[in-house]
Amino acid sequence: MKRKIQLGIALVSTSLFLTVAGCGEAGEELPPTEEGRTALENASVLSMKGDLDDIVADSDIWADGQAAGHIQERGFWNSKYTISTGDGEAWFYLRYVTDEPINDVEGVISGNTYGYYDMDDNCLGYAQEQILETNTLERDWYTVFMDADGNPKDYLADKDMMRIFDYDGNVIATGSFSFGDFFHYDKYTIELKEEEGSEGRMDFGDKMCAFLRIDYKVNSDYGD
Repeated sequence: MKRKIQLGIALVSTSLFLTVAGCGEAGEELPPTEEGRTALENASVLSMKGDLDDIVADSDIWADGQAAGHIQERGFWNSKYTISTGDGEAWFYLRYVTDEPINDVEGVISGNTYGYYDMDDNCLGYAQEQILETNTLERDWYTVFMDADGNPKDYLADKDMMRIFDYDGNVIATGSFSFGDFFHYDKYTIELKEEEGSEGRMDFGDKMCAFLRIDYKVNSDYGD
């Protein structure tokens, strides 16, 4: 069955690499909490796995090839995606945002919005689809990364978050996905890789938003 990321009904409009609990993709021994967080924040390559038959997300997160954290989906219509490290200590969560001022900013044409929050529900940042046009960017849909106050960061992405770049168009990271072999054609891996030599760095929470968007794209394009 095609897996829909239940970030809200409006999201039926990615995310990346997740598996159902008990399917064998999750469960590797993770490093201690602080070590895992440091690895995730500093990794040049992040990856997660998924299955087109999965309904909920439950997967380890790999930092430069080593399991360092975990993502798990809870809820149905209002899903939250909790990132944990170490022995399962919750770090922060992500969700699809429809009920905050960020969704109704005067003069901004916006679409899907992702937000991430600490475990006390304090917002840490957003990733929102917006129509933009600048001296270097043609008028189109882009994903704008913002801090908790809605201030844009110095990088953005294409709508599907497969390519992240600064406002001069210099690529700082790219997303990709690949499927398994003939016997595992429904399984896939999503990867987010920083551009070698780039001075720009994405915040880890923004990378997780990109993973969710890419995962949604994979399931929308290839799921049954």
